[in-house]
Amino acid sequence: MGLFDKAMKTANELAGKAETMLSQSGLNVPGATGGEAARLYQELGRLVHEEHRGAPADGARRS
Repeated sequence: MGLFDKAMKTANELAGKAETMLSQSGLNVPGATGGEAARLYQELGRLVHEEHRGAPADGARRS
């Protein structure tokens, strides 16, 4: 298993833990329902991950 594979495995594990903690915490984003808040945080995480990998950022997704 290469370094990239290990990093992806760790990132996926951390994302799963973060998702679990968010759902258990009842964290709310102003103007968003509980389920919508989790979806928005997941989308933010995907966007940051894609930009970190060098993927072009779609300006519409940042709004």
